[in-house]
Amino acid sequence: MRQKKYTAEERLLFNCLAAFIQRNKVTMTDGEPDWPSFLALANKHRLFPILYNVLKQEPSIPEFVLDILKKDVEFNQRVMLEMTATIAGLLKELEDRGIDALILKGIPLAIDLYGDVSLRTSRDVDLFVAPEHYEQVEALLIQKGFANHAGFSDINPSMKRYIIENKDSHYHTEFHHHSRPLTIEIHWRQQSATYGKTAFAKLWQRRAYCRLGSYAFPTLGAEDQLDYLLLHGAKHMYARLRWLLDIVLHLKKYPSLVQEKAKHPQLQDLLAQAKLICSELWGQALPPSIRVTDRSKSLAKQAIHFVVMDDEVKDILFGTPDYFRYKKYLWDVKWTWRDRLQYVGEHFQPTISDLALVPLPRAWYPLYFLARPVTFVKVRWQQLRG
Repeated sequence: MRQKKYTAEERLLFNCLAAFIQRNKVTMTDGEPDWPSFLALANKHRLFPILYNVLKQEPSIPEFVLDILKKDVEFNQRVMLEMTATIAGLLKELEDRGIDALILKGIPLAIDLYGDVSLRTSRDVDLFVAPEHYEQVEALLIQKGFANHAGFSDINPSMKRYIIENKDSHYHTEFHHHSRPLTIEIHWRQQSATYGKTAFAKLWQRRAYCRLGSYAFPTLGAEDQLDYLLLHGAKHMYARLRWLLDIVLHLKKYPSLVQEKAKHPQLQDLLAQAKLICSELWGQALPPSIRVTDRSKSLAKQAIHFVVMDDEVKDILFGTPDYFRYKKYLWDVKWTWRDRLQYVGEHFQPTISDLALVPLPRAWYPLYFLARPVTFVKVRWQQLRG
């Protein structure tokens, strides 16, 4: 399945991941890596804590490389500690209000799989709440100095409730703190209807706790966590290898989950996709019992293109070959024709930006379809002009 000859920087990155997983000494690559390019990869994949952990005892690594990685690691330690303290306080306030909330990925994963919150980076905190509690959580965040720049807080309240209850394509929104580099994403629905939806109440009943000091962070149970990691990684084409590393470490700690996924063909394909990418990039074979299909081979091959792509996925320009490759992948990852037709339909539905432009009540929702062609062309024109 090899698609290209990987650079010395990419091969060293892959070797570092294999060494971290196996707790071995890293195998250095032939040829001198271009160190600025290597550091750029470390940043793109958010893996600098892992790379510093693996490389700090390696005598052949230039001192300036270790210094830069160390500074990034120390900054990440401060960010993660502040994030941990903030989210612990927020969860306590939600609990006092009778609101249950689960943390997705992030801090619990760092505790459970890495054993150290500073070994895993997190851009934000993902909180999952029941749909009926969204407005209360939004109000609390605004009270604490967070703002929603996506426009979701600005739409009409009756329209907002309609979106939360009925639109599968909208399942979360972001809040940014006005003075600190802290982002909180509020999720009220699972990220994909393709693989079935589980009510928040059931996920809460199956929750697990990850303890750090005197505080226990509620998160998804081990099997639900794996489902989420597979869906999230596949949706984003594993453009950050950190997401693939999460899955490898999760299965290493909970190997019995492989057999559980065998009962679900859809998720089995996503698990096989992750297995094939691991095998291709760093020779780390996930359990051989994971069944590989033609579909999982195709998904893995398509995803690897984006894993090793120099640009960020979010920077792909409309109309370019990578744009159409990206859209094809999102089509192929859908499991049924119903899901694919729904995916096409989402392109014609009003966006949150459209709804926030002129906040109308729920009864006026059809009017936004008239404005959608104009806003679509406007956004694409702005993208083409850079």
